[in-house]
Amino acid sequence: MKNWMTGLGGLTMVSAVGIVGACGMYGSPVVPSELAEMNSGELVERAEALRLAGPRALHETVLRHKPWIDKMYGVHHGAFPGITGLPAPPPADVKQFAAFRKVIDHAAQQKDAALSGLYWYTDQRAARKVAQEQGKPIIYLRLLGNLYDERSCANSRFFRTVLYTDPAIAKRLREDFILCWESERPIPELTISFGDGRKLEQTITGNSAHYAWLPDGQVMDVLPGLFRPEAFRRWLEQMTELARHCGTGADRGETLRAYHQVELKRTREDWAALLTRMEAHSRTQAGHPATFFSRLVGAGPKPEDLAEMTSFWRSAAKMEPVPVLSKQALAVIRAQQGRPDAKNAMLFAVSKMRVEDPVMRKIRTFRDSVAVDTLYNTHLMYRRVHERLSTGHISESQAVLNQWVYAELFKTPANDPWLGLAPASVYTGLTADGKTFVQQRR
Repeated sequence: MKNWMTGLGGLTMVSAVGIVGACGMYGSPVVPSELAEMNSGELVERAEALRLAGPRALHETVLRHKPWIDKMYGVHHGAFPGITGLPAPPPADVKQFAAFRKVIDHAAQQKDAALSGLYWYTDQRAARKVAQEQGKPIIYLRLLGNLYDERSCANSRFFRTVLYTDPAIAKRLREDFILCWESERPIPELTISFGDGRKLEQTITGNSAHYAWLPDGQVMDVLPGLFRPEAFRRWLEQMTELARHCGTGADRGETLRAYHQVELKRTREDWAALLTRMEAHSRTQAGHPATFFSRLVGAGPKPEDLAEMTSFWRSAAKMEPVPVLSKQALAVIRAQQGRPDAKNAMLFAVSKMRVEDPVMRKIRTFRDSVAVDTLYNTHLMYRRVHERLSTGHISESQAVLNQWVYAELFKTPANDPWLGLAPASVYTGLTADGKTFVQQRR
């Protein structure tokens, strides 16, 4: 294929073709068989063209290739081809899909965007401009790292996997909101070398928050951390309805304060009901004294409460409905685990071995973790958001509110270069507590 996509003029021309193509006049601007033969520079140009074409072009491109995308992710069979007995994808498809994902993720500015079709702005001023033009509220994601990176913070990785892939959530985000994300700071990474060539690389901390804004940037609400898909869907519905009821000036501020006052009352009632259930449970189970229940939220947990608090939330989560993960989310989780070797695939083909599938065990553990996070975030963090925004703080800027969220809720203030990982009160036996500053080259 002739490569004429060079220079600013060429990029502008291909962008125009991409826009028209997305409208159906010239066919798809993103053809997987063509992408597989492109070098990295050409893929970036094609991705930039699609990004300039906008959210509609991105979504229509994903829709056009949806059956193929679902097949490559394994959405419908929900397991590895080797486990289910289905043939592995042809090498040509694997190569095309890798190139296709690079283009879609770059255009969307989100990893695994091929399953969600979501388009994210990365500049809040641009997002507000579009929101005001279209009369839509904004979902603003604040995270550590970048949403298109494999290793953004854990919360944002779980959002991509569990929330954004959910068809009902993706539809509402795409149709009712303008989406924007910005990075709070780089994500800290930990590398452990075992001395024999093996390495374990992980991120080690980091929290994310979803903000709901009116089109001009006025904050309506903040949802801190990870919530189960059902809770996140309800929150989006509430934000859509709240945006409709917001007027201007003093009326708008009063509407928002009233909303948070009502939600704060409901959260306190839910907490009282949870304590009643847990106290009844503690009469038949060891642990969880009533004094611990009463001060968990009122006075806040202390470091020495960690073990008891962990046990409390796990027990409480078992009384809640099990989080429902979409088949798209399950497919992403499985795809991330890699394909089993021939020996393991053969073992798992035996029906009685399926129950011991290690990926399913991992999914069950993760699902339990989502349930715990939802309860913890609702009663210990989201409650404090309602307390703050039910007062005069509703008028403070997003920047000031975000500073409070990271400093007070997430305990990672911007003025702490170590993100809470090196508390001053802890003795390490190391010179300078093992802290090293390295001047980054620019």
